[in-house]
Amino acid sequence: MTQISPEIAPAAPPGSHPGTLTALLRLRAATLPDVAPHVYVLDDQHLIAVTHAQLDQRAQAVAAALRGLAAPGDRVLLAYDTGPDFADAFFGCLYAGVLPVPVPPPAGGALSERFEAVALDCDPRLVLTTSGLAPLVEGALATDQLPDLPFEPLPADPEAVAYLQYTAGTTGAPRGVAITHGGAFANLAQITELSGAGPHDRMVAWLPLFHDMGLGAQLLMPMYAGYDCWMMQPLAFVRRPQEWLRLLSDLGATCTATPGFGLRMALRKTTPEQRAGLDLSGLRVVLVGAEPLYADDLDRFLAATGISPDALFPSYGLAEGAFMVSGGGRAVLEADTAALAWGRLAPGRGRRVRGSGRVLPGTTVQIADPVTGRPLEPGEIGEIVIDGPAVTPGYWNEPPRHGPLPTGDLGAFHDGELYVLGRVEDSFLRDGRVHHAHDVERTIAEVCGDHVRAAVFAGEHQVVAVVEMADGPDPAPAVWERHGLELKVVTVKRGGVPVTTSGKPRRDAARAAVR
Repeated sequence: MTQISPEIAPAAPPGSHPGTLTALLRLRAATLPDVAPHVYVLDDQHLIAVTHAQLDQRAQAVAAALRGLAAPGDRVLLAYDTGPDFADAFFGCLYAGVLPVPVPPPAGGALSERFEAVALDCDPRLVLTTSGLAPLVEGALATDQLPDLPFEPLPADPEAVAYLQYTAGTTGAPRGVAITHGGAFANLAQITELSGAGPHDRMVAWLPLFHDMGLGAQLLMPMYAGYDCWMMQPLAFVRRPQEWLRLLSDLGATCTATPGFGLRMALRKTTPEQRAGLDLSGLRVVLVGAEPLYADDLDRFLAATGISPDALFPSYGLAEGAFMVSGGGRAVLEADTAALAWGRLAPGRGRRVRGSGRVLPGTTVQIADPVTGRPLEPGEIGEIVIDGPAVTPGYWNEPPRHGPLPTGDLGAFHDGELYVLGRVEDSFLRDGRVHHAHDVERTIAEVCGDHVRAAVFAGEHQVVAVVEMADGPDPAPAVWERHGLELKVVTVKRGGVPVTTSGKPRRDAARAAVR
């Protein structure tokens, strides 16, 4: 691993694709050994580029260390910050035939809760981490101090499970999604075709590698499509989002990826002076993943940064679909997402919702009645059901799926684009009208500020909002005016609303906390 200057050459053309993730790295190491698809931005003074050959060598060292410690098919937790050690361990597990399970390091709060929940569910044989994080995990193996020992990677079947990607756990315990080599490959090919990603691109992003979006866009896609990705530390973005914008400008980035809250955070924590002088005209793909996508957020971000509206690439993805299901949303629909009368997505007064694009080639999406499973027509709102080569064969420790997979997400098609409207479990009926928890939370944020977290759920007799607010305006009148809901507000101190590692409210946990 070498420290580099920002003048690193872009990645070379990708060439042929061999069908499994292990074979992909072996091919790249043999044909493009000195190309560095991954650049880790540790801080302003330290950049580390990792070439295909270096990654292959270090992955072999991890695989050699696993010999005798874990057998093929065993689960191994990867507890790392964003850095080259994660990639070493991920491919090292693949080389050894064990199942890597990306998790955040147990550094407190939501990170520790997720680590413990995943560990309890998947019964890992071992935890891999760095020497700096090893004291947090009893019996962990630090991979950054392993000797470089050779290992001949075990052959992998495209239909075999490559790794487990755990869901966020917004409405329950995280579930381990089985991702096959072939499923990951199929989705990488679909995303490349839809986005036009290639060696002409350079990505700058800050997503954690233990999340499906970060793993796909920042680790695997650069190797598959041939671009180079500069990865910031997620905590560095949270503390100083202006550094993300600065790097996009300084490096002439053509693509980036962020959840919707990242756009709001970038605007809230930067000033017009900090954004002045940035040149973001080179961006051609700003991949934004959120459910739902509010057009006002996107418009404000574009106006503040000068990014071309054509660069926005709204998308819908979930672990069950590997990385992405639809993308490239262009349409905006003003619809009453708070009161979905007759179960239809129809134009009207309410939120301006951005479409999540068209379904990726090769994937099928159907909207079905969440109770009966009856297929619904365009414009009708129901559960999103997915199928295709990238869709998971099932969950860890559960029977394999047969047929299309219900996602638990609500959505509808309108003019050929998919609109994602929230979770089935987070919708509730009041006075004959359907409401969504996230939409009420949105109204609370408009009243109290985007920095105020809230978790909304339907109680037995009233709707409850757990809000991180010591003082400030009461959101109940605005909720009544917009949604026709009587709201019971329970205030908690900052950090009192339980959230996932991606910042989404864990509503079931909030409900349990106030019982």
